[in-house]
Amino acid sequence: MATRELKAVFKADNRAFLRGVKGVKQGLKDIARFAAIGATIAIGGGLAAVRESLAFGKAMARANTIAKLGKKEFADLTQGIKDLSRETGVSTTELTDGLYQALSAGIPAGNILEYMRATSRAAIGGVVDLATQIEASNRVLEAYGDQLNGVADANDVLAQIVDRGVINHAELGGQIGRVASKAAAANISIEALGAAYIVLTKQTTAALATTQITSLSTQLFKSGENAEMSAALMAKFGTTSATQAIKANGLVTVLLALSDAAGNDVDKLQKMFRETEAVAAVIGLTGKNAKLFEAGLKAMNERLGASENQFKTMAETGSFKTTRMFAVLKIAVIDLGDTLSQTLMPQAEQLTQWLNSGEGQTTLSESIKTVGVVAEATAKSLGVLGKAYFYTQNMLADKFAIAPVVIAKAKALRRYQVERVEFDKKMAASVARNGGVRVDPMAVMAAGAASRKSRDLIVLEEIRDGVNGVRQSAGAD
Repeated sequence: MATRELKAVFKADNRAFLRGVKGVKQGLKDIARFAAIGATIAIGGGLAAVRESLAFGKAMARANTIAKLGKKEFADLTQGIKDLSRETGVSTTELTDGLYQALSAGIPAGNILEYMRATSRAAIGGVVDLATQIEASNRVLEAYGDQLNGVADANDVLAQIVDRGVINHAELGGQIGRVASKAAAANISIEALGAAYIVLTKQTTAALATTQITSLSTQLFKSGENAEMSAALMAKFGTTSATQAIKANGLVTVLLALSDAAGNDVDKLQKMFRETEAVAAVIGLTGKNAKLFEAGLKAMNERLGASENQFKTMAETGSFKTTRMFAVLKIAVIDLGDTLSQTLMPQAEQLTQWLNSGEGQTTLSESIKTVGVVAEATAKSLGVLGKAYFYTQNMLADKFAIAPVVIAKAKALRRYQVERVEFDKKMAASVARNGGVRVDPMAVMAAGAASRKSRDLIVLEEIRDGVNGVRQSAGAD
């Protein structure tokens, strides 16, 4: 019965399903004229290409909100960023973010490609992300622009400090912004600042070295407020201004003079420089470390090409070559997306207009309704199938539930065959409880006179009585 019902429902629901499919085809007929668009985009990852193209175009447009370039200049900049990605392997995402960062920091739009190329190569050579490299370069340029020959020179300063000191590009990029402006205000040259980093990072951490240089710069800048330092400066250089003395004689000469004036005594230096960190910097750069400081100055004056040398080293690695290969592939995808976007834009606009029209909205609405009919028919069919499954599952569960009892009965009968007589008595008692008539379960099932539950109860009662009888007989022994 259940099988016939299941077949009938599936047959009916199948017809509903087919009607629904037919309706979907009819409802979407008007959209077929736009199918060429979807097919073209889908082939060869066209959709992904369009997305990459749109994302890149959006990022470039964001940068141009600051650069404010004309159409031709903007197209040249866009192509320049693509070429730079092919050259360096830096992703277009990282490059466009860096482009916006650099323009926001005031890098002129006319020099931006040169700036981006230099900082991208420096970032690769320093094994640091482009954003960190741009931040560090900008801070150095802001503080020492009048002493540097452009961004390439700024990157050489950073690279030479890393090469000669005990510090990496990530650490230096995060620290130098704290000290550069203060050091420049005290007339500490970019070479002296680099030399101080080279020497002090060999004695302590990058962070503490930065703190020491910052404190030293601050105290030298405020020398006029310190009687001890003013007196020592006046005696040696004829001025109470440390910044003027440094400009005329250099940092190392001034520090040696002040240290000599204090007799290299820590307590006197403490009174002269006030802050412990500043005193630590003086001690770290003078005395037995004075020659190291002079060597650091020499190295900083020989910094030309340091950043490019780091880049060339990294460019020979398999990692760089693999990254560059993927960057080239991504540019190819973006170029494909540009072509597809330009080709399909008119059709896409037509599709948008049609969908916004009354005809398009009506057709789309009817199509959605038809799809709903299909879903409903499918759900109904699956619902009937689910009922059949759970019915079968429950039936099997009921039958298998009595299996252990049947096995127990068989084992008991074999084990206690000698008690067969007693077992028969117990069975006879069971018959008497049923009105003197022995109930045959098989006959009941054949006649269909009892429900499945009643049949199971009869079987279980006989088994229970038989097994209990055998157990009672065994217990009597």
